[in-house]
This record gives sequence, C-alpha cells and structure tokens, in this order.
Amino acid sequence: MKNKKEGGVILDSEALEQVSEDQKLTIVTDNYRNMDAAKKKEFRSTQIELLKEFLLTKKLEGCSMNTIRSYHDTIKKLIDWTSVNGMKDLRELSARDIREYLYTYQESRLISKRTLNGVRLILSSFYTFLTNEDYVSKNPLNQIKSIKYDEVVRNGFSDEDMERIRNACKNIRDVSIVDLLYSSGIRVGECVGLNIRDINFSERELIVYGKGGKERICYFNARTKIEILDYLQTRVDRDPALFVHLKQPYERLQKSGIEHMLKTLEKKTGIDDIHPHRFRRTLATNLLDKGMSLEQVQCILGHKKIETTLIYANVNQEMMKMNHRRFTY
Repeated sequence: MKNKKEGGVILDSEALEQVSEDQKLTIVTDNYRNMDAAKKKEFRSTQIELLKEFLLTKKLEGCSMNTIRSYHDTIKKLIDWTSVNGMKDLRELSARDIREYLYTYQESRLISKRTLNGVRLILSSFYTFLTNEDYVSKNPLNQIKSIKYDEVVRNGFSDEDMERIRNACKNIRDVSIVDLLYSSGIRVGECVGLNIRDINFSERELIVYGKGGKERICYFNARTKIEILDYLQTRVDRDPALFVHLKQPYERLQKSGIEHMLKTLEKKTGIDDIHPHRFRRTLATNLLDKGMSLEQVQCILGHKKIETTLIYANVNQEMMKMNHRRFTY
C-alpha cells in the first residue's frame, strides 16, 4: 500500500482517507516535489489555458486592459497556490479549497477585507465562466458569501489642498495633469489615453473612451485650458499623445508615470492620499454641493449605475442639513 519513490510517499485513495489533514498536505506536497518536471509543466499549461480562454472572453466583452490585467494577476496567484499545494486542478477546487486560499491570501499579504472581497469577486467571475462553459458542474464561489467590510468616508481635496498641490508641481505639464483630473473628473487611464486631437479648446470639451470602450464627452475649466495650451507650446515632439514624458524619446505618459508624479507631490506637500481617483471624488462632491443632479454627475463620471456615483460623491453634510430645513420647514 505504501511505496517509496525518489524520497516521496505515494498512497492510494483508501490509505489517504486514514491519515490526518496535515499528513495529507505533507504527502501531496512531497508528491509534487518529486513529480517529473514534464508533468509539472503539463499541469500548469492546462491551468494557464483555462485562464487564457477566460481572459479572451472578457476582452470580447469589452473589458479594459486594466481590468484584464487585474483578472490575470488574481487568477494566476490561485494557479501558483494550487501548484505548490498538491497540484489540484482548478476545475476540482471545492468551496472549502477556495476558503482556505482566501484565508491564506489575506494572512500572507495583510490585505483589507475590501481588497479580499475584490479577489473573491474576480474568482467568482472566473468560476461562473467555467460553469457556463461546462468545465465545472457548479460554481464553488456560490457557497462563499460576500466579505463584509466597513465603508470609510473618503474626503476630497479642499481648496487649500489644491493650491498647495499646484504650487508643488515642478513644471507646466504636471500642473495641467492635476487640473485636468480635478476639473474634468476623468479616470487616470482615460487621461493617459488622450490625444491632442481629442481636445476641443473652444468648447472646453474632450472625448474619452471609458470602461468597455464607451465614448463620452467631458468638460474642463478655463484655467485648465490655459495651462494645457501653455504646456503644448513647450513641446518639441510630434507625438499625438496629449501628455508625454519630459525627456527623449518623448513617449506617451503612462498611468504609472502619473501615479509616480502624484506620489512625489504627496511627499512635497505633506497631503496624504494624493491619487487620481481622489480628484474624481472631489469633482463629484463639489458638483453635488453646488446643486447638480445626481444623474448629471453620473453622466460626467461615466458610471453605468447611479449607486457607483454615490460611492465617489461624499455629499457635504451641512448642505444636506440646509436643504432638509429648506424643504421641510
């Protein structure tokens, strides 16, 4: 019943039922370590093919590259985990296996419950795909409930914050980016995707392609218009991108470039949490405080669901109190 093979232990299914969970883990791990390299490669190749097929489906559905990348990285971590924990096929994982993985994931990375729930949602989407394609008979994530987390009120930037951020910018390009994010509410991915031809300076409008490739018109203020025009006057390149690197070969600025720039401003100003989405939240809050309808703010931000707009818009409590008294007195 028990055989030795290259230092590992091979047990049949009947014997495996008679050992403890810890012993099982030791046995399957030893078996994996002693497995032929070709079999290991074949196992991973099979799992990766499932992932590729899922990602292709999401691309056809119109998901953005950032979303595709997030799906890839999250599911790839699950594949890595199964590879060193007995090489259990993704199609054979149970709800118990997934719970163990989520617990290990949180403990090893010390992530928040909100982030962990995001991982759960991605895995649920993946297993919904496997179920629909008949790779599995049922979705194990259906047995794992949503992970509850506390909603933290996230404040936007104050007027003083914005002035300090502008003053800390080291060049006109960075000022233009900051004020464009602030006055238009576009996403950072939409910002780096902008071309000069997408800007209508006379109408102070721009065309962006949001999530799913959906086109929408956004607006910016007069201050931003002047700053962008001044910035374009400094350009010596012919790249069609609206924002490029400051040094040769003057290629299109990427999301990571803007995030790095904002982190530098965070250190200079001492203002915590300077990131692109906070500019977006600030605009939403300001527009609602000044009387714009929630539906109009939803259109400006490019949200499919109005509930999403409410997450970004931290409505001023004093304004709510004033309006309540005005309408109920």
